[in-house]
Amino acid sequence: MGRDLPNAIVRGNRNVVLVKTPKELTARRGKYLSIEITQVRAKGGGVITGPKHLVVRGVLFENGKEIADFEGERGSMGAASTCAALDKAEKALGTDIAR
Repeated sequence: MGRDLPNAIVRGNRNVVLVKTPKELTARRGKYLSIEITQVRAKGGGVITGPKHLVVRGVLFENGKEIADFEGERGSMGAASTCAALDKAEKALGTDIAR
């Protein structure tokens, strides 16, 4: 978990460049987005235990100053396992953010 979200954002927006560490951003000017997963609600047991939810918080910076923030949530239920449902929610959330 945590890998599908950035990859979905890149697939959804050609202008996005991923960096591996925050240190890579210190020398950059312009805009960058920081995203963290803040909550996962996913009881084990796949479809039997109900929907799985993923919540993220993002902060948009320009030249080192915060200019916007958001919180996003996606849920999924149509998957064979808990992990597959969370993967599906993560990809959908990444596509939302890219737009």
